[in-house]
Amino acid sequence: MPFMPGCSLYSSCKKASKTDQWCTPFSVLADICSVDMPMMKDCKNYVSLCGAAANQTTASRPSICKSAPMLTSFPTTKNASALVLDICAEMDMAGCERCEKPAPGAYAANCDTLGTYAILCKAMPDMSQCATWKSMCSASSETSALGFHSSEYCAAGVGSPEMNPPAMRMFFHTGFADYVLFETWVPRNLGQYVGTWFALFFLTLLFQTISTYRTCLEGRWAEEEAAENEDSTKSDSSVRLTSLGGDGKHRSSIFMHWIMLWRQPWSLKEVKQNVIRAVLTFVETTLGYALML
Repeated sequence: MPFMPGCSLYSSCKKASKTDQWCTPFSVLADICSVDMPMMKDCKNYVSLCGAAANQTTASRPSICKSAPMLTSFPTTKNASALVLDICAEMDMAGCERCEKPAPGAYAANCDTLGTYAILCKAMPDMSQCATWKSMCSASSETSALGFHSSEYCAAGVGSPEMNPPAMRMFFHTGFADYVLFETWVPRNLGQYVGTWFALFFLTLLFQTISTYRTCLEGRWAEEEAAENEDSTKSDSSVRLTSLGGDGKHRSSIFMHWIMLWRQPWSLKEVKQNVIRAVLTFVETTLGYALML
């Protein structure tokens, strides 16, 4: 059962060759066998020596059991899976893709439930489902001597970027770590933050340049069209006066005149203008929304 929280710890410790006290084999065994899986065959010797958590007392435990106890509030497999699924059902956020909803009747989600639970609670620590995580990561817990509160599962900035998603703070703040346009664009130190600022500054200049260029083009095209319409009006003014009668009263409204112009097919020049207009509008709108984010 590799998806057990204790197995997640063991995999993390083995992968990085960690020497933390919470990574010692007996401590990991306690995390698995004390509460989560005391009835498993491989937990028989541990339970015989230290007893299941429900039957343990400080006086009765051997010294090795006291020096490498189970982490405080360490979630069981079923509990960790339920908390992850409950968080992701309430809010679909980065990290939820790591754990798919288990099939009906399955014991737990077949994924790294502890790592996913830590990722979600680092991003949204104030969710009600993260009370267990807060207790487990408390520096004042009974097992704080194991140093788990400074591990990648608890402490910000420790471990891989995947284990340190930006906290979802829906207010103005002065922190560096935050999403910038893409999931992988997260400044995590002063240098990256300054680089991000300059990138957004030049992106803003590009947006304003395109916006100004499009406005100038529209003005030039409008002047050209006005000049063409003026020449056309002069050439057929006598024909229109004749058709309208000597009194100069228009029988057709300006509205009907524009409908006639709209029905006319686009010239090659108008097609080129509309293509340029569409491209510039698309780029300008995309940059505008990107800068808004």
